[in-house]
Amino acid sequence: RNFKFWHLNGRILLNIFNLFDRRNEIHVWSDSGRSGSSAYKDDAIINASQIEEPLRPNTVKEYFTHPEWYSEPRQIQIGVELSW
Repeated sequence: RNFKFWHLNGRILLNIFNLFDRRNEIHVWSDSGRSGSSAYKDDAIINASQIEEPLRPNTVKEYFTHPEWYSEPRQIQIGVELSW
């Protein structure tokens, strides 16, 4: 939206990305075709629960969780531009 105030010309800007805040899948597991589930996940969790001391930095459930495989959440940018 453009406006004029005294000797200034101005513009108000509004950009909205991912308006409806959808979780768009960018990368997927090859066996399921989805980001949130894998055919190997349940088997891996059951097998890991039978092992007393797993030698890994995180849990099996954390291994299958990939928030970076989804697009960014809603983003709203507001700006003002002034010129003489």
